[in-house]
Amino acid sequence: MALRFRFSIFVTALLAATAVGAVAPTAALAGGSIASGSVGADISWPQCDSAYPEGYSFGIVGVTGGRPFSTNDCFGSEFQWAAATGNPQLYINLAYGLSLDGPLICAADDTGCQAYNYGYDSALSAHRYASSQTGGASDRLGSWWVDVETENSWSDDPDQNSYVIQGALDYLQRIAG
Repeated sequence: MALRFRFSIFVTALLAATAVGAVAPTAALAGGSIASGSVGADISWPQCDSAYPEGYSFGIVGVTGGRPFSTNDCFGSEFQWAAATGNPQLYINLAYGLSLDGPLICAADDTGCQAYNYGYDSALSAHRYASSQTGGASDRLGSWWVDVETENSWSDDPDQNSYVIQGALDYLQRIAG
């Protein structure tokens, strides 16, 4: 599917994710359509029963329910909230896992390959869910964030975690065009 938009991926804690356990605040590297000094908010499944925040110049919505292959049951209405800011963006949650199914054909003992497939398939699943819940409107967005939560399950091997993240990034870059 070829999409015509500038696509940027934000990874605010990539190094922390590969180390898993290093929890140091890092600034998000904003690019593209977010003006310097803009203030935004992110919401996801924990805000399902709450009023959505007001007065922000961009909104970031969690597609997943905090973990890969889960869904945010309020995503549709939260996406409408973000769209009303004029600059909606999305994020997906990642975690470590293994999958023989995916874009790569993996040997049974090749956990790096399987971790890559898991990350790729995680992003694919989130993208399909977002598209189905927004009638394809989310396909035209220029920004997706990758959320690497240390509370999610990660490997003790930083390389394995990197494979998951790289798989997700590769999928998101592929859908960009």
